[in-house]
Amino acid sequence: MGEVYAVLFSWALTLSGYPLAPQPEIVFKPHQYFVDTACKGSKNCMVIGWFSGGDVVYIDDNIDINGNQIAASIVVHEYAHYLQYRNGEPHGTCKEKIELERKAYGIQKEYLLKNGVLANGIGLSVNSMNCVDK
Repeated sequence: MGEVYAVLFSWALTLSGYPLAPQPEIVFKPHQYFVDTACKGSKNCMVIGWFSGGDVVYIDDNIDINGNQIAASIVVHEYAHYLQYRNGEPHGTCKEKIELERKAYGIQKEYLLKNGVLANGIGLSVNSMNCVDK
């Protein structure tokens, strides 16, 4: 299974244009982990992949990437966030966070298109993202 994640990381590197970096660890977590951490308790948590800094990418343990390019693209998306972090992309303001999300969705969509999957609907949620700088 590790080879599959190495290939997906290679896709993220290639499509993002970032320089070579060590591959982060993939850690599988139950969905409740994402509800509690990424969504801060929201019952409508749609997060199934999350990078929160460091060298770990968290993936919902219900995701099966074997033969499922949409699921695999979620891993590519999170790898893109890891690469953004490794390369010092600014992420302090709301505007910066939304821009990083747009870039990661762009990489995810490009991955899907290059693998013959229409990317309809991927990334639309970024259009409704809003936050307030403190």
